[in-house]
Amino acid sequence: MARTLYPAQVAQNYSEAKWSLADDNAQNQTKPVAGDTIICTVNSGKVTCDETWAAVSLSATGACEWDFASETGELSGAVTLDDITTTAAAASITAAAFDIGTDGKLTLSDDMAIISPQPATGFELDGGEIDTNGNTIALTGDLVKSSGTDTECNVHHIGDANLSFSGLDAYQITSGTITATGDSAGASLVVDSSCTLALGSRSFVIAPPANDFIDIQGEVTRSTGEIVVQVAASRSNAGRLVVPKFDLWMSDDMFTQTGETDIGLLLIRGWVAGQFAQYVVGSAGQSLGEVTLGVAVDDKHGKLDTGDYPVSIASLTDAAAGSSEAALGASSIELSGTFDGSDIVVTSIGANVHGGTIQDVTSAGVIHCWGVTDGTGNNQYVAHQSGVQPRGLLMGVLGSL
Repeated sequence: MARTLYPAQVAQNYSEAKWSLADDNAQNQTKPVAGDTIICTVNSGKVTCDETWAAVSLSATGACEWDFASETGELSGAVTLDDITTTAAAASITAAAFDIGTDGKLTLSDDMAIISPQPATGFELDGGEIDTNGNTIALTGDLVKSSGTDTECNVHHIGDANLSFSGLDAYQITSGTITATGDSAGASLVVDSSCTLALGSRSFVIAPPANDFIDIQGEVTRSTGEIVVQVAASRSNAGRLVVPKFDLWMSDDMFTQTGETDIGLLLIRGWVAGQFAQYVVGSAGQSLGEVTLGVAVDDKHGKLDTGDYPVSIASLTDAAAGSSEAALGASSIELSGTFDGSDIVVTSIGANVHGGTIQDVTSAGVIHCWGVTDGTGNNQYVAHQSGVQPRGLLMGVLGSL
């Protein structure tokens, strides 16, 4: 028969504030079993659970404390934290839902596992506060934030589930497909091998406090969504950056990418009026896709620096009307579309361009074009060469011009 269990004080010494679970407010200690409901109230004080739980429901309301102390528990109902401060120490909780409600707080003192398989609600921050405190939640189930405070929220997401959570810190997909049902944001993003982040029309915004903040070993898919990096400081990244769309917003700062790179659409733009973002190629063989410098409002312009590395570019255009830059150095560029230099300040130290079309480029320094269609409007430093130059290699004589 289902019972309602209440915290009852074990010792008469109230200063010790030790509580256990009792049956229907009786003073006899009991252990929850399948079908029981555990109630925390404002008078409960601090309740510590150190037993393995059966399939029970937890209802926690009132300004009290609840400790999950290294638990491995299975709950048939929902864990709802309203007006309750909760500490988790290496706990593993299986529940239909885990909801941090108004004035509730979950603080981790160790890593914690929350298992709430779909079609259950999953984990929701709904008016309360989450602080992983340097630890990590291993979550099976949906991850949602409707309101509340994310002091710190480190999550490893496991299995097929949904995501709509702004204010994440370290976020990693470790298995399955995570589907974005709302825009999300975090300090870093990792997608493990064989995993998928399905953005659809949603964005995942990264505000990295340090370098090496994105590593896509799996797959990111989209219809109109994108990965966005917004940071007012220079950053570098050695992780794998293979995404269909990548937007870089910076405040006169530089982003240097050294890891494997394959981008479908790359937007490089300033964050506010008059500012720029600069993308620096820091390794050979990067594929940058369709590159757009800046946006057509308030001179939020972009800069591309290919260094001396071989790179692939589908197209290169400007949208900021006047302040964008392309520093080609001595790089070797595989161009499959159009390089339109309108409103772009172009510099080169003997760069070599293969294929595609080049037009309206006014270059300071020679650009050697091999098998490139002349779209007119180029100055005398855009030099069309005869013959075939080996791909990815710089010709010593021409490169020194």
